[in-house]
Amino acid sequence: MSTFSTNGTGISSAPIDPRKRVRYLQGMVLGPDDFIQESTYHSHHNQLLAREAIGYGTLSGLNVTLEDRGKGLEVRVSAGAALDRCGHLICVGRDQCAVINDWLRVNQADLTARGWTPGGNGSVWVVLSHRECLTDSAPVPGEPCRCDDAAMQESRILDDFRLELRAVTPEQDEEAASRDFFDWIRLIPISSTPPAATVEEFIDAVRTALIDPSSPPSSPPDFLYGSPPASLVLDRALLPEYWRAAFRLWVTELRPRWHLNCATDACGGDCGCGSGGTGAAAVPATAEKTGGVYLAELRLTLGLGTPLTLGSAAADQSARPIVMNLRMVQEWLLLAGMIA
Repeated sequence: MSTFSTNGTGISSAPIDPRKRVRYLQGMVLGPDDFIQESTYHSHHNQLLAREAIGYGTLSGLNVTLEDRGKGLEVRVSAGAALDRCGHLICVGRDQCAVINDWLRVNQADLTARGWTPGGNGSVWVVLSHRECLTDSAPVPGEPCRCDDAAMQESRILDDFRLELRAVTPEQDEEAASRDFFDWIRLIPISSTPPAATVEEFIDAVRTALIDPSSPPSSPPDFLYGSPPASLVLDRALLPEYWRAAFRLWVTELRPRWHLNCATDACGGDCGCGSGGTGAAAVPATAEKTGGVYLAELRLTLGLGTPLTLGSAAADQSARPIVMNLRMVQEWLLLAGMIA
């Protein structure tokens, strides 16, 4: 039996740092750690660029509909693509479907514990998450006397997805906060005659309205108190300055409050990274996961009798985060200019 084992650079393994890439020198022998380091660097930067510069949400497709094709009411999700909060690009190549009664049957005990009763109402959320799978087994070097399983290892990592129904509301504070922020600003009247607020007074009013993030969360979540003060009026001539200041405030102070930072331990795996399973299979509602991309809320009315069965359902997609492509944004800006 050989007493030697495969060795790469001869440098002892160290934790992978996504900020580092390999600096190849003449004569250097590259090993697994070097290739993992290089791959991690590029994947990390792609995800960082996506989540910081683009955001997260549905990019195309992934429409949620309810259909009955003979097996009971199904929730159907069309093919499409999305970015999750960690910057993973998630592609669903074909339409997916799940029978709601099947999901209810699998999750009977947990839903009953949550207070679901026959004839009652309940909400279920359709959530898409990123997933990776090991595939393509290939022979690997090793000891000569070993079992066949140890002689083969998966040589590729496949980008995949998990599409599921959850009885837990997905966390998407950044999406809700951005809507609340601009909804609050839109309530401020605009005038062409004095008196009007200075840019500094406008920003101070926004800061004053912010809800302390340590306060108990409300339902639905609220991020700024009430409405702008009645005395706050914007000068039409200064609108570009107000908007620049509002964008600066959002980027430098407000977005970091609710933006998931996967470069640190803040992620905690809640973004859906590496979650198991694939396709539209039902998963136990006891999995209290908050990550993934929110697609729709299904409002269910349960039938009478036991076990729990579906009476009727309606799909609401109004709260899902959407990422518009730049070409569409250009056309919208042209239209907005004409309307103004």
